[in-house]
Amino acid sequence: MNTMIEVPALSDIGFANFANKAWRPHQAEVVQKIAGSKSRVVLVQAPTGAGKSPIALSAAKLSEPKRNRAYRDNRKYPPQSAVLTVTKQLQQQYLRDFSDYAQEVKGRGNYPCLVEPTVTADDAPCTVPSKDAGRCEVQNTCPYFVQRDKALNAPASIHNYAYFLNSTNYSGFFSQQSLLVLDEGHLLDDALMSFISSKIVVSVCAKFDIEPPCQIENENVPAYEIWSAWARRQLPRLKDRLEDIEELRSLDVGLRRLYRAGSNLLTSLHRLATSKEPWICEPLISRGQQVGWEFKPVWIGSLADEYLYQHAERTAILSATILDPDIFCSIIGVPDAEYIELPSTFPVGRKPVYFDPAWYGKYGSDTSGLVKRIVEIIRENKGFKGLVHCVSYALVNAIVAAAPPDVKARIMTHTSADRNQVFEEYLARTDDPVLLSPSMKEGVDLPGDLCRFIIIAKLPYPSLGSPQIKARMNTSLGDRWYQWKTTCDLLQMTGRGMRSADDWCKVYILDGAFARLFQRMRYCLPKWWTDDLKGI
Repeated sequence: MNTMIEVPALSDIGFANFANKAWRPHQAEVVQKIAGSKSRVVLVQAPTGAGKSPIALSAAKLSEPKRNRAYRDNRKYPPQSAVLTVTKQLQQQYLRDFSDYAQEVKGRGNYPCLVEPTVTADDAPCTVPSKDAGRCEVQNTCPYFVQRDKALNAPASIHNYAYFLNSTNYSGFFSQQSLLVLDEGHLLDDALMSFISSKIVVSVCAKFDIEPPCQIENENVPAYEIWSAWARRQLPRLKDRLEDIEELRSLDVGLRRLYRAGSNLLTSLHRLATSKEPWICEPLISRGQQVGWEFKPVWIGSLADEYLYQHAERTAILSATILDPDIFCSIIGVPDAEYIELPSTFPVGRKPVYFDPAWYGKYGSDTSGLVKRIVEIIRENKGFKGLVHCVSYALVNAIVAAAPPDVKARIMTHTSADRNQVFEEYLARTDDPVLLSPSMKEGVDLPGDLCRFIIIAKLPYPSLGSPQIKARMNTSLGDRWYQWKTTCDLLQMTGRGMRSADDWCKVYILDGAFARLFQRMRYCLPKWWTDDLKGI
């Protein structure tokens, strides 16, 4: 049962940018539930337009009176809440809307070093500890430390997942949050996995005279037990090498970077050496070449409390695509949570989703029918910008190669290296380009004329070529997660174009495999999505 929290008008809650605004439908009710919930974790499924940011910060503000006093008095900094996001765009939105209440802090690489102006704070002399060195002489004016301390003393702080996880687990700052808000919560599994995974890079090992247990070109990767034993042998040796570097207080930037690389390797070795269960080994690829190995747990659920949830009294997880709370909780390691689902405030009919099967997107399938239909849709939408989700660069290349000249003239593509540059060019163009991409399903907002049609060329099924995904599929949760993940990514893809109630965008799903996915997952598809679904 929840504690009843009185929710004032939005204009009276104390945010300067909302002084003349009223609550949107359902916002006040959700704020009340989050602030008054007795559950340690609250899940909120809120579609685009629900106004997740005022919900999150208002719940944080209204949680202040009910914070446990002993919990408050045992901390160095004032009680506060933290908001985590994945995308810089959403991070900036929070800061813009709540600059009078919240402070943002980024990684050290975003701030200059005052001691050595040619480097960032990431490469500053203070990044290498020394027993003989005291506090940095310019720490009181250092842009990074000044901003970090502002965030520590603000009622709320805003971070990306990577910074918060590193800060709480390694330096202890920003731990003991009263309310932790995890926005874009459907990406929590990926964010935690990225933080927890251990990378063994051959070139870094070589700099510390460490030889991996097999040559990099050997396709027979040693068993996890061999790697774990190897890591235990290397730990004392690497610690000694890092201590040697620490003795050299006046280091050049090259040695500092070496120290940071060695510290990251030390963390990876420690996790390999101490893991209680076997992790999955995958080749670590950079620019098409294997440069080492990456070790990951099959699931992050058993580690989530240790690395994340323990740093907060309560946690609110927000996303448009939680879909099935039982599956979601199993994935992210939450035994029980309160679940709140919001309807969409967008009118039906302005975001139609047409199921228009043109092929079955299996590996090696004939793409001629797909290309034909894509060409037709692009021609039907002459004068409008569009986005084609292609899942892989191979599919992008196949579509471009077969497109007729008039369609090819409108097509824009990118590589992994120039993705951001091409995207900015697409945004700036005033004609009708069509962007083909395998990597635009997240973190892309295309309101208004920036996108009037979206094509899903292939369903975004996770690759079964991944050893980790294969291992997941061999567990009891595996198949349910596989269908959930595909559906979650599909809905994220379809939502890139319509961002407000008066916007509009057409969506076409061309992969015939959607019919089967729909039958499997229709029980948890949001009504705001199925109301606009046509052709099935």
